[in-house]
Amino acid sequence: MEKIKSRAFNQSTYLVRGRAAELIAADMRKVVFSRFGIQAEIEVGGFSDDEARQIKMTLFGSRQTIAEVVKYVNDNYDFEI
Repeated sequence: MEKIKSRAFNQSTYLVRGRAAELIAADMRKVVFSRFGIQAEIEVGGFSDDEARQIKMTLFGSRQTIAEVVKYVNDNYDFEI
């Protein structure tokens, strides 16, 4: 019988400036896939003219990979409003 890898799920939410939200989300999708090889489901909430918008990132993968992605995102993106 094959050994089944355990899969984990993580959902992170970030608050960003309204106009930059779509650009940041697109960059996050590209970087997460190219660096870590997993597809991130990234949704942007609110409207384009809102002062602050929410980015919700959902990840499926091994616990180690998810921890690495979350650490990378927190270290490399500036989410200050």
